[in-house]
Amino acid sequence: MGSGEAVQAHAGCEATQPSSPPMCDLVLLSWNRPNLLVPCVERLLAFTDVPSRLFILDNASTDRETLAYLDQLHHRRGTGTVELVVVRRPRNDGFAIGMNDGLSRTSAPWICLLNNDILVTDGWLSEMIMVAAANPQIGLVNPLSNEFNVGPSMPGPEVDAVATQRRADRGRWLENWMGVGFCLLFSRQVFERVGYFDDQFRFLYGEDADYSLRVQASGLICAIAEGAYVFHHKRSTPKENPALAKLLQENEARFFRKWQKTPPQRIAYVLGDHRGTTTSRVAERLRALANEGHSLWVFHTRRNQPCVPRHFKIRSERVVPVIRAVQVVARVLTKKKRFQRLIVSERWLGRLLQLLALIHRAAVAVEGP
Repeated sequence: MGSGEAVQAHAGCEATQPSSPPMCDLVLLSWNRPNLLVPCVERLLAFTDVPSRLFILDNASTDRETLAYLDQLHHRRGTGTVELVVVRRPRNDGFAIGMNDGLSRTSAPWICLLNNDILVTDGWLSEMIMVAAANPQIGLVNPLSNEFNVGPSMPGPEVDAVATQRRADRGRWLENWMGVGFCLLFSRQVFERVGYFDDQFRFLYGEDADYSLRVQASGLICAIAEGAYVFHHKRSTPKENPALAKLLQENEARFFRKWQKTPPQRIAYVLGDHRGTTTSRVAERLRALANEGHSLWVFHTRRNQPCVPRHFKIRSERVVPVIRAVQVVARVLTKKKRFQRLIVSERWLGRLLQLLALIHRAAVAVEGP
């Protein structure tokens, strides 16, 4: 069934109340943009397979079509799986304050925060909950998405086709350095431990990264459920408000000041033939760099390199042992987007790359295993 067919089929259903108490509270912020909101909500109602309560918090929309649709939703109440609750907020005071309002209304064991510019697919929520419940070290869960460079860049039948393909990866997950707020699941226990969003991040951006680091500071990690798929119209709201670009810069600067971090870099990490006790040490070093937001290209010679953890920010690049140095130097010098840092384990290779610094312009560091 394509996305249009699913919406039409659902729209003809009579409004009913969920037959079971909600397992998950869905919190969705709305502001105008009916072309995004309508398909978003209709697919949520059609494809959510877990007893849920959908809070739609409207941030003082002014668009007539949006207001008419919200009024229609108020009278529909929901489906046999999803209860609908529409909340009209008196003003638009941004993501953090709006989401905190929604969070204060939740009571279910699971909470999922949603943007109004997403398209969910069959089984999206049950898969995310399953991954989180089966892995207690996970604090925040995103679905796989074009947000993470998987699937189409524009909505269409390909969205459901990609979701069908990803079912083979049910139960699998990939660590990430942060949870992204377009579709973000966590348990009530995590919410009670970490609390609300920091509303000092003005209007939009930075709140999810800040929340992620707070979750990580509590000893948990962020993950992507590889068997769930959700399409996201990336940064659709700022396209209608150029002033938000300045807010993005301000909130990013506030985030880095708050956490005393520097902006993420592109890093080439060149491994030697590490074995034995060094494996876990190197893996932890790579995870630490990735969880600071850096993008890593890890060059190694082994077919199955245990030093390289599965992480969204880490790419594994195998090179041929006898020409390893030549391949590494060639990739460093020819990469379209330049590396900003080079980390190697052998002094001689470090000296060679330092001699070529005028060409690649990256900082070079030698780190032992």
